[in-house]
Amino acid sequence: MENRNLKIWLLFKQKTERRELMRTITAQTTITPIKQIGCGAFGEVFLCSEAGTLGIPRFICVKRLRKNAQLSREAETSFLSEARLLNRLFCDNIISTGNLIYEEERYYITMEYVHGINLTRLLEKTRRGYLPAKIAVFIARKICLALKEAHEKRIIHRDLKPDNILISYKGRVKVGDWGSACLKDAQNLELLCGTIVYMSPEQAVVEKLDQRSDLFSLGLILYKMLTGKNPYRALGEGYYAKMIELSDISEIAKQIAKHDFAEIPKKLRYIVKKLLAPSRRKRYQNATKVFGDLVKFTRSTTKKHDHPLFFMKYVEKLFPNQEEVSYFENNEETVQLPREKVKT
Repeated sequence: MENRNLKIWLLFKQKTERRELMRTITAQTTITPIKQIGCGAFGEVFLCSEAGTLGIPRFICVKRLRKNAQLSREAETSFLSEARLLNRLFCDNIISTGNLIYEEERYYITMEYVHGINLTRLLEKTRRGYLPAKIAVFIARKICLALKEAHEKRIIHRDLKPDNILISYKGRVKVGDWGSACLKDAQNLELLCGTIVYMSPEQAVVEKLDQRSDLFSLGLILYKMLTGKNPYRALGEGYYAKMIELSDISEIAKQIAKHDFAEIPKKLRYIVKKLLAPSRRKRYQNATKVFGDLVKFTRSTTKKHDHPLFFMKYVEKLFPNQEEVSYFENNEETVQLPREKVKT
């Protein structure tokens, strides 16, 4: 029997529901911390329960700036930017945000909670470190839908990588961590950010970016899902060392383009090679076209691979008997979070 409490995604499924959620937040809404589930250079993420005006609890995430990051203008700007940009995005494959809170000189963002793992963990759980082509394509298609929504709103993610692709135990795929995201016309698009081994050539040399940079990162992720390797590493440690130094990154990308991709299923080689084209002009120009080609691949196999239940069963097979989240679980360390939403 499915636990209804874990179907958090139902609260975010429709655009109208998201908008209604934003409108109905009141000062009577309380947040109760359960445990810390993540920690980065600038932010901390907590699993919480939230009791609304009807007294019905639900699981959410609360992300807050770490104390040592409060003095950093860059960290604060990134934190606030993530909240603002996420509020512009309405897609089932993007983590939803609920509210921006400022209390006791600290910022907080309430977000959708995904009960599951990230793509990195999924790959680690497989026997060979890579996914069946049909599963990899299913995930890539969901990422495409997220990118399509973002790019249509002129938003570039800039840090697509397996760690930021969240997968629920029920087979839902979500793109998270939009802290590095920027509007296409933003001045800081020429600032270096992101993860080196998932950067496009133009991002690594700090050129002004557009949506095609995200598509190159998608190509790196798809290659990783299909082979278990990052293509930069696949070229050899010498090339990888050069890339770490951020020297000759364009030349390294050209070497990737010359790769024969023999380990990639034949019907997918064209898609992967076009995503990883070093020249933006020769790359896919938008996520819609990538999605269309991935759909063609799916239809050339069998239609059952197109159904979400197929992916859900795959995830459940790798992660059986997942424990339910308790509303009353507590971290050993007391976590102080705002109990009321005082500012939106």
